[in-house]
Amino acid sequence: MSSTILDNPYYIKKDNFEGVQYRLANWWFNKVNLDDYKDRPIKYLEIGTFFGANLLSVADSYGLHKDSKLYCIDPWIDYKDYPEYKDDQSIIYNGFLHLLTFQMPIYIS
Repeated sequence: MSSTILDNPYYIKKDNFEGVQYRLANWWFNKVNLDDYKDRPIKYLEIGTFFGANLLSVADSYGLHKDSKLYCIDPWIDYKDYPEYKDDQSIIYNGFLHLLTFQMPIYIS
């Protein structure tokens, strides 16, 4: 029996998030002062979004200003460098879309 992303020990289900999360925006709080960003918009680019947990954590902290723009790039395809996610990209991508529909306006191109 082969394992899937659902068997990953970091896979969680809580609130409106379901997926794998590693390092989030709170990791930066002691390096980049959050108060410096509460009254100004940011432009944020995330390369490699996975389930979107970090993107959401940035939106809920540094990106709270109504004019902030957050972008992400992830092809959600299999890579030989990450065999542990082989054939799981549709699960990961659909988890990302599900997360964003609950959290923020989403524009996909």
